[in-house]
Amino acid sequence: MFYFYILQHMLLRFFIFFYLFFISCSIFSQEIDFQGEITYSQNVISKTKELTNTQVQNFFGDTIIAIVKNGNYRQKNINATGVTDVIYLSDENRLYFILKGIDTLYFLDGSIDTSKVISIQKNETLDTIIGFPCKSLTINSTANKLTYYYAESLYINPNYFYRHILFHYDIYSAESKSIYLKCITETDLLKGESIAINIVHKNIEDQVFILPDFPKIQK
Repeated sequence: MFYFYILQHMLLRFFIFFYLFFISCSIFSQEIDFQGEITYSQNVISKTKELTNTQVQNFFGDTIIAIVKNGNYRQKNINATGVTDVIYLSDENRLYFILKGIDTLYFLDGSIDTSKVISIQKNETLDTIIGFPCKSLTINSTANKLTYYYAESLYINPNYFYRHILFHYDIYSAESKSIYLKCITETDLLKGESIAINIVHKNIEDQVFILPDFPKIQK
């Protein structure tokens, strides 16, 4: 009887050790979502005679501060005379836009994009941006062409964005699973380029994503 008691005790200890080892391996093997701030320099040029380069640059600003946490993001456009903030709330799947001097929240439904994807091109050639090796992904659609440069070490969970069909961001997040450090946007009206110049990992307060108490209008 004593032998069986010792055996049971040893097996129990082994089971507990194995279980804890398995749990710890699972925890440490899980990729951790990026949380923090990324600062981008931004350059926008006009492709139409109706708008000058100065007008479109001023409208969007020359610097972006992107704040990211748990599928939510806030983009602050520094020195912008038009769109000063863009706030995406994952639970609502909406993009809210704050315009300078206008006490109204305009928003887009993230589940709607009527443009069609023509092609998706992945480039494994690495380009280094602020010390991070980056791959690129180009999404060509009937409305625009978007080229993202992303660092795989800056992980984001694509499950947060599977409904973010607007701008085909669901495709980008599923393919890259990463925060982008550079984005080139081309439409019939303009071409814009934003490139990261600084990145800070830090805890973000939920209050950052609280919307101002303005009337809401869907665009």
